[in-house]
Amino acid sequence: MDLSVAVGGKPRYAARDTILYGTSPAQLLERHFDVTRGFVCSSDQDVWAVGGFKTDLTKGKYWRVSVNGSYADVSAWATVLRDGDAVAWEYIDGSL
Repeated sequence: MDLSVAVGGKPRYAARDTILYGTSPAQLLERHFDVTRGFVCSSDQDVWAVGGFKTDLTKGKYWRVSVNGSYADVSAWATVLRDGDAVAWEYIDGSL
């Protein structure tokens, strides 16, 4: 399992990890960072902040996740990862 994190389009972190069956992209992220959950667009389980980078929809700042290069159609908490998946979290900063 590969995990990458980018902020404003710039890579900030990469790791290889082993996961248990049923792990979600958000749970994988929590293994590496301090994650704050909160309602962003669909659930109070949405990723609100990671390592100090907080969601601010009025400024176009938010977190999004892709799995194997495709952006998930479901919450980052509902997607079940499989061995070999590549998970990429990106902090979008519309103010940059």
